[in-house]
Amino acid sequence: MVTKQCISVVAFVLAIHCGLATAQTAPAGAASVNAADRAGLVRAADAIDHPEAYAGSGWQASADAAVAAQRARNGEDLKAIADSSPEAMRKVLSDAARTMNLPSPVAAASGKVFAERPKEQRTYRLYVSQSMGAGGLRAAMAYAAGRADTVLVLRGPLKGQTVSQLQVLLAGYVKDQAVKHEPIPNIEVDPTVFTDHKVTSVPTLEKLDASGNVVASVRGVLDLAWIDREVAGGAKGDLGSHGQTYPVSEIDLLQAFEQKAQDFDWETWKAKAAESYWKKAPFTELPLATARRVREIDPTVVVPKDIVTPDGKVIAKAGDAFNPLESIGFHQTLVIYDATDPAQVDFARQALAAARGAKVKLITTAVDREKGADGYVDMEVAMDHPVYMLNAAVRDAFHLERVPSTVTATKNRFVVTEVPVHQGGK
Repeated sequence: MVTKQCISVVAFVLAIHCGLATAQTAPAGAASVNAADRAGLVRAADAIDHPEAYAGSGWQASADAAVAAQRARNGEDLKAIADSSPEAMRKVLSDAARTMNLPSPVAAASGKVFAERPKEQRTYRLYVSQSMGAGGLRAAMAYAAGRADTVLVLRGPLKGQTVSQLQVLLAGYVKDQAVKHEPIPNIEVDPTVFTDHKVTSVPTLEKLDASGNVVASVRGVLDLAWIDREVAGGAKGDLGSHGQTYPVSEIDLLQAFEQKAQDFDWETWKAKAAESYWKKAPFTELPLATARRVREIDPTVVVPKDIVTPDGKVIAKAGDAFNPLESIGFHQTLVIYDATDPAQVDFARQALAAARGAKVKLITTAVDREKGADGYVDMEVAMDHPVYMLNAAVRDAFHLERVPSTVTATKNRFVVTEVPVHQGGK
């Protein structure tokens, strides 16, 4: 029986020469934190530093409230925009982008993009810690609330506290202000500034110059006006301690990540990952052959429309037929079987022996999941031959329906033979 099948040339070549993939083991991991790891940690810290960009409960409420207030103040904006000139509308869109610290999505009539919103300049950095207690933290937040030039900085979460729990805690402190549409403070988690500036007790208040360099610092003071008066009077550098201080109780987040990476048991992880892979890996399984059946597959491809090169040369016309076997050929035998079935394993061994040096590819539809990667290696050792896993591309390309079966080829046809090994077939 001859059945005609239009098979993509690309799919055909991939199925024969590239589509048979061996099992993959878990990737090996690095033993220490490298530059890429540090970059990932910085990105993670940024998500903590700027929860408004990653949807935090308190921050989101504040943002929603601000939008509602803006809408109430400018109820006629939509009509004004609709009635405005294209240039005015571009400016409105640009202004909207700047409110979110985004570059303008449109260009002015001059062809230049409207100026981006300048980055907020930090003039005060106030180091705080949960060791100050709820009252101390709320007092620090009150001094910084609504001030774009001030930022509160924590080193990280407490030992045993997750980053998410820390974020929820901080959001809880500003929840009332957000609900009342009141200003809330800028809060960041940045362990690097604690290390770089050797901050070991809080509160520590720093006044910064336009370049972000520390002009003066003081411990035990929350009042921004206090340090302003001292600097105005000529004071610089470390101004000492002038109030109650507390030790920094939080862990250094970066050091914690680095230590965790160094202590991580990569070998155990790889072993578990490999074991997990084989337990969950999808198999392309086929039913058992119950009768001998031989089928021929015609791989002829019919060109649906002209194929033209960029310079206009027609290399194939619509309706042209191409049979890859006539030009590429097929000089091997595929043996598709279930490696968990002893009778089919014997069939595969016999096919290898009968090949007498001809190229044979063993393709299994399943492996012993419990034995995992070790079982896969043992299977190849027992066969003394590479064994591939059947995938959907190969199954569909050859119309494989049952196992065990073999695939060979004539000059212009694939020949699929199904063998009922449990009924004594050979």
